[in-house]
Amino acid sequence: MSSVATTSFQRVGSVSNAHVGSDFEKSAQELLDSQGFHLTPSFALPVGIGEKKKEHRFDLGSASPEIVVECKSHRWTAGGNVPSAKMTVWNEAMYYFALAPKSYRKIFFVLRDYSPKKKETLAQYYVRMYDHLVPDEVEIWEFDEDSSEATIWKKAVNNDSLKTAFDAASRLPAKERDAVAELLLAEIASEEKWKAYFAESQDALSLLTREALNEHKRGETRDLDPETL
Repeated sequence: MSSVATTSFQRVGSVSNAHVGSDFEKSAQELLDSQGFHLTPSFALPVGIGEKKKEHRFDLGSASPEIVVECKSHRWTAGGNVPSAKMTVWNEAMYYFALAPKSYRKIFFVLRDYSPKKKETLAQYYVRMYDHLVPDEVEIWEFDEDSSEATIWKKAVNNDSLKTAFDAASRLPAKERDAVAELLLAEIASEEKWKAYFAESQDALSLLTREALNEHKRGETRDLDPETL
């Protein structure tokens, strides 16, 4: 579990649900921007099954680095019960995440709303009940409007360490990016040199082995006596 902070998000007090959603998306954008992710609102991306694709607009996104974000500021009901209709909306978000290209980082940015009655946050309840619908690559960022911090408590399962490293390097200042690139290229060149060296060594060893076998077949070798060493 890790936390990130620094956003000027104000407590939800907007005049309509649309304003609440819009304000929450802005808070998400500010926080992610502070982490080096410069995202565009209403980011369009073709999604679909197989070859059939249709454009879908995620709340936030970027083509470089490849990231899509869905933002939800839903709460428990006034009586502390599950907002069932809202959970359907969350399931729909997971469906679109599953359809999005695998190369994209996927962040589900939600409001932290704790229920004393349920003794858990709404996001914790959702994962407990619907974890089978949450793609492995989806990260859940839970935003606390009081502390202006987001806790990442469900990290994506990502086996592509090289892509992760490139994504991290892409957010560095230009001078530092160049230094990383030079180190990487130097390492690759060194690796290629060692591969060539070992390949040549293997060729030489193979030749020596064949010569030794031929000498043995011709009777030009003798048994080794340890006593004479």
